[in-house]
Amino acid sequence: MIKVFIQGDIAEEVKVNTTKTGKKVTNINVSEETRGFTTRHKVVCWEKLAEKAGTLPTGTPVYIECERVQYRSYEGNDGQKRWVTEFVASSLEALGDAAGEISGEPLEPIPGF
Repeated sequence: MIKVFIQGDIAEEVKVNTTKTGKKVTNINVSEETRGFTTRHKVVCWEKLAEKAGTLPTGTPVYIECERVQYRSYEGNDGQKRWVTEFVASSLEALGDAAGEISGEPLEPIPGF
């Protein structure tokens, strides 16, 4: 099992969508700055997490735990095949002024962080 921890800021407006089967889903771009470089991570939230993430404005600092990584491809406007790596959120916590846990269980501190 893989577990990924992402801490950064919501980089773009979060839009909640509904699948054909009626499930709520949102894709969050989280930006993380390390040593002067900005990295963006794509995070997928489903159902309750998607609804709650949709309430957070751009720039909100977040801490996200992910227990699954998924890969998908699509064809770009230029006809080239592109690959995307996405992390699937299992919990999400807003930090700072927007602090408040959004998953069903409290987060525990990570040793060494």
